[in-house]
Order: sequence, then C-alpha cells, then structure tokens
Amino acid sequence: MSSKRFFINSAEIEGEVIQLTGEEHYHLSRVVRIRRGAMVDLFDEKGCCYRACVEHTGRERTRLRLIEENEPEIPRLRIVLAQSIIKSRKMETALQKGTELGVTTFIPIVTHRSVIEPGLNSGKIARWQRILREAMKQSGRSDPPEIKPVVQLSDFLETGGYGDKILLWERKGKPLKEILQARSEAGEKTTDDPDSVVVLVGPEGGWTEEEYQRIMNHGYTAVTLGRNVLRSETAAIAGVAMIAHFWNL
Repeated sequence: MSSKRFFINSAEIEGEVIQLTGEEHYHLSRVVRIRRGAMVDLFDEKGCCYRACVEHTGRERTRLRLIEENEPEIPRLRIVLAQSIIKSRKMETALQKGTELGVTTFIPIVTHRSVIEPGLNSGKIARWQRILREAMKQSGRSDPPEIKPVVQLSDFLETGGYGDKILLWERKGKPLKEILQARSEAGEKTTDDPDSVVVLVGPEGGWTEEEYQRIMNHGYTAVTLGRNVLRSETAAIAGVAMIAHFWNL
C-alpha cells in the first residue's frame, strides 16, 4: 500500500495551490509524517490524478504545490457488481476487493435471503464509501467507483441498461471461463462488444427458484465458477477477477 497517495476534494484545488484537510491531512501529517519538500500523489472524486509537493503542514491543513495533473482513465469495460446484501464484514470484503479489481459500479441488492442489519440506509452507506476510497488508495486506482442506493431485486431487474448480464449460480449454467475465453479468442474489441457487464451475485443462502426464474426472464446468462460451492463474497471476487483479467486488461 502506498503511504504517499491521498484523496483530495477538487474544491480544495485553486490554481497551483492545494489545501489538504480533514482525515487526509491528519494521515499525511500525523500518521505518515510527510515533511516539507516531499512529493505525493493525489486523486479526486472525478478520477483526476495529481503530483504535488508539500510546502507547509499546519495543525488543520497541509498546503501543497501542484506539479502535474492527469485526466481520468476510462476503463475498456464497465464492470457492475450487483451484490445481494450479506453480513457486514463479508459485504465490506466484496466491496474492497471489487474496487481493487476494477468494478466501476456497486449495487447493493435486497433478496429473499439477504441479511439486513441495522443502519443499512444511513451509516452503512457512508462506511462503504470510505472502504471504496481506501481500496482506491491501496490499489493505485484513480477512477472512483460508484455505489448505488440499496434496491430490491425486482426493482433492480427493471432498470436494465447493461450490455452483458451474468448471473452467478452454483447449481446450473455454463462455466464462466468458457464465455470469457470465447470473447477473448475472437480478437480485438469490436463495435458489437458491450461496453458494460453486470455480475449478479446471490446471498449467503443462495437464490430461491422463483428469483432464479425471474432473473433469467430478464435476459441473464447463468454461469458457474466450478464444482465447489463458494461463499457469496468469494464468488463475487472470483467472478469479477476473471472478467477483469480476460475482458478489461
């Protein structure tokens, strides 16, 4: 993990002067103890990256001088992880690792067997956003993933707007690796290739048969990740990792 990479709100940049405040200032000055003259990397909520030099560290803010600015990187393929809500720590693992692997959008889904904990619609979302930000810092990623509001499965299925639709299903389906390899071996990306893929992952207790049928009726392709039954967060990480490797390099 890079200790010299920090999040900056674009509103804190005025010309060549950058004012780092709040938790990021505290981390720079009190935890990592970066001093005057040091070079650091910054990224903002728009995905822009900056190289800056520390000029002064005070009690409440750090002043930096902008050296270099780079525009956001655009991923070849938008990966949407529609994750059924699971127990708190496991959900956070899926969000963290998904960010490291390049997920562009997270959608928390309420399903029949979802584990709903107190504070889901308030403190949980704010905590999830902090986890995404820390994962961005760790992985060197600059484009910020989006986390959508919690939504019921039925409402999510009606939204549409995605290219490929993949359902992770432990009982049925074609091996995911075959689908990925077929697209990869076809050659260069063409105008017919989708610009996004949504990966729909079930809860810890799995999908009900009724949910499975409803999902399939909305154009999803059921896939498996092998013979072993994986935990929900493990399936999410494995599925996204395979897609990122074959389709988004």
